[in-house]
This record gives sequence, structure tokens and C-alpha cells, in this order.
Amino acid sequence: MNLQTSITPMSPEPETRNRAASTTKETTMNTRPMTRSLFIFALIGLIAFALTVKAASLAPSNPTVYEGFNYSSGAVDGSTQNGGTGMSGAWSTSTTDGGTLYSMVSGGLTFNGATEGSLVTGGSVRAKRSTAPGGAEMNRAITTVSQGALTADNTSVWFSVLVNTERFSAGNENGTFVLGTGALDVNTPDGVLPSITGGEGVGLHIDGLNSGGSPFYIHAYAIDGGTSAKSGAYLDTGTTAGVYLIAGRMDWAPNGSDDTISLFNITDTVALASLSGGPATPFATITADVDQTLFDTLAIANRQVSSLDEIRFGLTFADVVPGLATIPEPSTIILAGLGLLGLAFRRRNRK
Repeated sequence: MNLQTSITPMSPEPETRNRAASTTKETTMNTRPMTRSLFIFALIGLIAFALTVKAASLAPSNPTVYEGFNYSSGAVDGSTQNGGTGMSGAWSTSTTDGGTLYSMVSGGLTFNGATEGSLVTGGSVRAKRSTAPGGAEMNRAITTVSQGALTADNTSVWFSVLVNTERFSAGNENGTFVLGTGALDVNTPDGVLPSITGGEGVGLHIDGLNSGGSPFYIHAYAIDGGTSAKSGAYLDTGTTAGVYLIAGRMDWAPNGSDDTISLFNITDTVALASLSGGPATPFATITADVDQTLFDTLAIANRQVSSLDEIRFGLTFADVVPGLATIPEPSTIILAGLGLLGLAFRRRNRK
């Protein structure tokens, strides 16, 4: 006779069941806050990453010298136009041959292309030709700190400026902007390049004839020992007035070797956002053996009409082109946030 033994599992005692249920409940309750914390921390990391990317893509320039000409309208007076950064004193101006003084004009120049949107400021500087074909100049000193930062041998520094190739009754003849050793001398006949008496400087020069239909040409410019020269190559801006964002790179060599000044037409800073070193091909280049360590003055001059705005000098291309920035690599906390977000989802899917 076969005996089959039926063994019925014993149910746990009520106390044991209660303890197990309590442990499960506590584990669940302890896990939920942990998962919630992981989600919160990961979310903070992702938000930080998004803000970092936005801040990087909209980063403003960080110039050593900046002048936005945000002044009240009126003639340059030598005392009240003293804003901006990296400069000392105020803008001063003089004329020759019946020219009209440089004036501050309300409504700054606009350049569409900066990643911040349109580059617009509250004012600009302009010199108009009077009834006589005279000239005008204006100048302002930079600080000794700026001078030291921008003029060391064996370095490359940058500048940028908004140039309006506008006309009134005549073209923009001999419109000139330089960093140099003093004010530009405009006591010269039409067609003769402005210079700094016995001095030196580098920058850009605008040609335009006295006829309304003539094109404007923007050249690289150098003054060495009082003798001025412009580059053979130039930017042809055509016969229609327009605003150009011109950037310049100054490659300083020790005395006895030529320094190089290169100009670039910045047509769209968005397209250049990945070029941390600046654009590759200049439209104009000029060389001269100058002693740039003596450069302490921003100088502007013209014989006809010129309009400038947003002057910047800096150590890098990004310093002088607003809106240009390279998106930085994600930081450790952002990577940790992404990892924790994945871990949080994994825990949630297991439940």
C-alpha cells in the first residue's frame, strides 16, 4: 500500500506577514524619493546644459577697447564724449579748409548678421562735407593698460568697426580709421592720403570719388614715418550705400621686421561661429615695419563723408565680433545629470 503524503505549506504567522509587508512598503517608500531626486538632479543638469549652450551661442564680445558712440547728438566737443571702455579723456576734433566738425548722430548703424540679432547701438559718429571741400579729424587716447595689451611684439590682435559707405553731396573720399601715434593730418589736397605727421599707424581706408555713381573701396592702411600707403587689394562695396562689419588682424613683429595688417569682410557672424581663430581669407593685406608699442591713439579722418560705429579692439577674433562664441564641452555635472537621468528611467522601468 502506497502512502502519499500531502504536505501543505504552512502559512506564515500573522506577525511574519505583517513584517514582510511593512518591509516591502518601506522599501517602496524609500525608493520613490530616491528616484524622484535622481529625476530632479538630472533635470537640473539638462537645464544647465541648455542654458550653457544658449549663453555660449549668444555670448557678447569681450573687447579691450570699446566705443559705441552712445552720446547725445551734436558736434564733438572735446569733453563730454568720454564713454566706452579702455580709453582715456574724450574725443576731440578739428577741421581744415572749411570742413565740418565730426558730429555724434542719434540712431546707430545696424548690421544684420550677428547671432544676437541685429547689431544696433544708440548712436554713431559722422562727419559731413561742407560747401567747401575741407577735411575733418577726431581722435582719442587709449589707456596705458590697453596700449600694453594690444601692442606687444610677436602677438596678433584684432579690431572691428561698422563702416557705412554713405553719400551726401559727394563720395567717401579719404575716410580713414587707424590706431596710431597721434591724430591724422587732413590738411592735404583731395586725393592725397591722410597721414600722421612724423608718426605711424595702421587700420583701414575708404576711397570714393566725388561723383555720386562711383564705387567705394575699402583698403588696408599703414602709416610709417609719416608716409601713408594703402593695400593694392580692396573690398569693392559698389555704388549703393551699405553698412559693413570690417574686422582687422594685426600681426606684430619686432622692430626691423614687417608687421602685417589684414582686413576681413564679416558678412554673417552666424556662419563664422565655429571659427574661433577668425575667418581664413582677408580681402586686403598690407605690411609695414612700425613700432606699434608707441600706438596710443584712435584716429579718424575724412575729406568728404564718413560714418563709423561700434569700434572694438581685442586679443581674439571673438573679442571683437559680437555674438561669436564656441559652444563649450559639457561639464562634469552635465554628464552626471545625463547619466543619472538614464539611471532614473531604468529604475522606473523595473517597477
